[in-house]
Amino acid sequence: MTGQKVVAVVVAYNREDLLAQCLDGLAEQTTPPAAVVVVDNASTDGSLDVARSHRVGAHVVSMPENTGGAGGFTAGIARALGRFPDADWVWLMDDDTIPTPTALAELLTAAEAYPGQPALLASRA
Repeated sequence: MTGQKVVAVVVAYNREDLLAQCLDGLAEQTTPPAAVVVVDNASTDGSLDVARSHRVGAHVVSMPENTGGAGGFTAGIARALGRFPDADWVWLMDDDTIPTPTALAELLTAAEAYPGQPALLASRA
């Protein structure tokens, strides 16, 4: 699926070290996402600073209160599709997901191999 526009959405809460590793993984993709959105779910550690300063250049959503995973993903998907309405895919992950360098390429290959248009793809954990 060459040329597919993917926006990665990461929901973060009080795990700045893991968030940095997650964003490093996104920055090192062999098929990079078109954009990254990080939702900081009212962290009280340095997660917000990590999201804002990381080399991946994320669009950061700072939540005034922790809305949990569901609320964070809702805000992230809204931001992703609001800023990038032509996105083909939204790639969702928590801050403790550390994607391997070929993770996105492999997901797109799986989508291409699927007989039809998949609505959802997931990595094996």
